[in-house]
Amino acid sequence: MTIIHASLDGPGYRPLAAADSHLLCTELPRVLGGAWSPESLQAASRSGHLQRVWSGAAAAPVAFAEFQYVLDECQLHSIAVLPDFQRRGVGRRLLDALLDEAKGLGLRSCSLEVREGNQPARRLYEARGFIEVGRRRDYYPPLTGQGPREAAVLYSLDLC
Repeated sequence: MTIIHASLDGPGYRPLAAADSHLLCTELPRVLGGAWSPESLQAASRSGHLQRVWSGAAAAPVAFAEFQYVLDECQLHSIAVLPDFQRRGVGRRLLDALLDEAKGLGLRSCSLEVREGNQPARRLYEARGFIEVGRRRDYYPPLTGQGPREAAVLYSLDLC
């Protein structure tokens, strides 16, 4: 296991390990919706997506991020903190470590999209300097499977 960023709370920021997949595939649908499987994580990795976790004191992942880069732009696809660890600063640490990694790779910007109603995530991104650059109406299906579709809010951050 390669530790990229350490913390006082545990190993910290590191690449996704095969042993992490079962736990994440059980927990991620609760946070991000959709279906997750070890095979889908592996397929994303083979297609160039970088997958990172934030590990707690027991070395088990408590948060997950997936991104890729094209030329000099980081595209953040997913970031999620498992429910039992939300509201503890883990998302901030994970995002900061990911942005540090992106800068270390020489990337010049980072873009992402988030559900319009995900106010905690939007506050985090805005606190880290992300600027809203657009919206996609009726983009996300409802998390519960019922109700109206939700807009995607597009954000961008200059890493230079």
